[in-house]
Amino acid sequence: MAYLLYKHIKNKRANRATAPTEPEHSVPDLPGGNKTNPEKPQALINQNQTHGEDSTNSKAPVVDAEEAERIKAETSRRRKYRWKMVAGLILPNFLAAVDTTIVAPAVPIISSHFSWF
Repeated sequence: MAYLLYKHIKNKRANRATAPTEPEHSVPDLPGGNKTNPEKPQALINQNQTHGEDSTNSKAPVVDAEEAERIKAETSRRRKYRWKMVAGLILPNFLAAVDTTIVAPAVPIISSHFSWF
């Protein structure tokens, strides 16, 4: 099932990479730009800036100090929880490996020292 999901996602990514990002059409004749120079006209750039669109397309969220501190504390809490989970999973596996490789072969030798007859 995991293999089929992997193939499905891989095919979607391949289709997305080969699909055209913008439709093929002619550029309208606007003030400040023409069909031979399809750059964005200055009038549209000014209009976008007045409507709150940033020309650098930066999408960085603005976070105040209190929110940044909360995010930092949450990240720290998650990191500690993750390490506790890893330690809780590694310790029993280590003990099982020790039991299998060291203690089990030594049991007959240890039990031979306790002769009951």
